[in-house]
Amino acid sequence: FALGVLFSNNIVHMAFYLVVSLGATAGLFFLAGAPFLGAMQLIQEGIERDPENLDFYEQLGNFAFAAAEDIRREAMVTGGDGLTDEVKGLYREAITAYEKVFEGRPEPEDAEAASTRVAQIRNVGAAYMELGELDRAIEFLSAALEAHPDEARLWALLADAYQRAERIEDAVAALERVEAIEPDYPQLHLRMGTFLIQLGDLDRAIPVLQQAVERGTPADQAARQIFAEAHRRFIASNNGRYSDFIDWVERAKTSFELSEDATAEMNFWHAFALYQIAVEAEKPETLETAQRTLPMFQRALELFRSARPYATSRRGTNYQQFLDAVNQYIEIQQAIIKRGR
Repeated sequence: FALGVLFSNNIVHMAFYLVVSLGATAGLFFLAGAPFLGAMQLIQEGIERDPENLDFYEQLGNFAFAAAEDIRREAMVTGGDGLTDEVKGLYREAITAYEKVFEGRPEPEDAEAASTRVAQIRNVGAAYMELGELDRAIEFLSAALEAHPDEARLWALLADAYQRAERIEDAVAALERVEAIEPDYPQLHLRMGTFLIQLGDLDRAIPVLQQAVERGTPADQAARQIFAEAHRRFIASNNGRYSDFIDWVERAKTSFELSEDATAEMNFWHAFALYQIAVEAEKPETLETAQRTLPMFQRALELFRSARPYATSRRGTNYQQFLDAVNQYIEIQQAIIKRGR
């Protein structure tokens, strides 16, 4: 989030106030760029001296939010999410401070102040989301958008809140508002396409993802949104819906110009799904099933062979075992057909 917008010239004026009211050492420490938590302590002392000074609350919110984000970034380096009780407290302190400012100040009229207000609103919405209070985030952002209906950044954040709350249609609608306001908003069409994929609506998702590609998103990345959701729904879930998986992957492969690496990866899993379908279909081992499944096994073999760069570069794919198994099934079907004739 755009914290740089928030640390405005008010800090300089505040520092001189602190020099006078708290002593030169405290004020100069503030001016020198104290760590976020240290700066918060100084501001809190200022609030005790001047509890009606909204500039203090504004910067307290800025520093509290920045401190929470800073702690979390450090935690993520070691693989954690950093959402400790301390961080939760900082998010809540930011929310409380910002809401004090919102209550005490009318909506700003000049552009710079309005941009600062929007950044603060985004921080509050993001804080609610990080705390897991999605309903509160949605309520807060929806209310803020009544006063700022043309702020694409707020609509985009509301879309994220809806998505986390599994209200995907609402998330798509929010991104459509972003598109109407700012068609070139960063990653807009990729996000919208991904949300539509989560709904299972490929007819709407693919044209949107194609727009994302036209605006600079790599074609592989767009197609992999479809592939990843297909794998999650139909392969990882082990529900036997291999035909649905193939439908999705074929649409991903034919809708975008893919790299050799992406094509090889999708071909491997396409072959895997087709192989599973054929194995189940050939079990009666009759002439009819052999004639029906032989082309399926042959197509699976073709796909497996084209997927060699992907399969041989990853552990655990059992690539040679798949090739051997498919070849064996092909020989079996051919033998059944030969006997039947």
